[in-house]
Amino acid sequence: MGNRKLNAALHQVVLTQARVHPPARACLAKKRAEGRSNKEAFRCLKRHLVRVVWRVLREHEDTANRVEQAIGAALGQPHVEDDDTCGRAEALPRSR
Repeated sequence: MGNRKLNAALHQVVLTQARVHPPARACLAKKRAEGRSNKEAFRCLKRHLVRVVWRVLREHEDTANRVEQAIGAALGQPHVEDDDTCGRAEALPRSR
């Protein structure tokens, strides 16, 4: 199963790249020269695009985690892995 909206967005990006982005056009031409159909060539380009997007997202996540850790260290807050209360809810005082 997949995310239809995400797949539709990626499909639109691939169609646009196939029309205006020279490296994407070269990739499609190479795949067609290998004997693949248009559908197969577009599928290969979409897979490549997904890998690029995934790599960017992972790099962004890693950067965000490092920034959070640096801010926490600057404020004297313990790192999440060092915190022994991680995953446990603290009791709230009762209101009277």
